[in-house]
Amino acid sequence: MSANEPYDTIVVGSDAGGGMATWRLAQAGLRVAPVEAGTWYDPEWLAKCIDQSRRDIIASWEDDMNLTS
Repeated sequence: MSANEPYDTIVVGSDAGGGMATWRLAQAGLRVAPVEAGTWYDPEWLAKCIDQSRRDIIASWEDDMNLTS
C-alpha cells in the first residue's frame, strides 16, 4: 500500500489505546493509518533506558528484601 492509496480509517495516537485500536482494525481487514505527533525516540537509546530501568527496579527490590551482599 502506498501513501497515495485511500485508508478505511485513521487512528490518532499510537499509545496503548491507539495501538490496540490500530491492531484490531487491521486484523478485521481495514486499511488503517495510525498517526502520531509525539516525540520520536531512537530505538537504541530507548532500549538502553529500559534496560537501566530494569536494573534499577531489581536493585530496589533487592534493597527492600535485604538481598544485597
